Amino acid sequence: MSAECKTLAAGCQSRLERTYDDTMVIDPVRLLAGLCVAGSGMWLGGLLTVPILALTSARLIDPATRTDLFVAFGRGFAVLMGVVLAVVIVAASRLDVMSDDPMATGVLALSLTLLATTSVGVLQARRMSRLRRSVARDGSADGDQDVHRNATVALALRTTIGLISVAQLVMAVVLVGNG
Repeated sequence: MSAECKTLAAGCQSRLERTYDDTMVIDPVRLLAGLCVAGSGMWLGGLLTVPILALTSARLIDPATRTDLFVAFGRGFAVLMGVVLAVVIVAASRLDVMSDDPMATGVLALSLTLLATTSVGVLQARRMSRLRRSVARDGSADGDQDVHRNATVALALRTTIGLISVAQLVMAVVLVGNG
């Protein structure tokens, strides 16, 4: 075996023979900050999935079936995203207690704002489903105007949730860098 290989093998062997005292210790602040980033990224990714589904389904599915699709999708999506947001809120609240970084407070505040804003969005989406079903059943012009007005409100809510989500992710990334 060449001297270079022996040196390499010795280096690998010394890494394998490390004692318990040499092992990596996980910093809880960095772990929690990482959870904030992962959760914020998952939240934003999930949020971006909805318009893709909406655009695709608008081209392929009739309005009544599309409404049923979003009702069914919304239930599972709400559970998953609720868990993701809960993880971020718990991690950010622990970070807020453990560190003096104002970014932890910012991530927590944005997460709680997302919870409130998204709750309003869920209620509004349920109302839109009822309105769309009513219009499909009755076919009234007044119902169409109600759907249009509520669609404008829905767009404003989605935009607000999107902007808060981007800010949350950016602050979580900065938080990791500060840790």
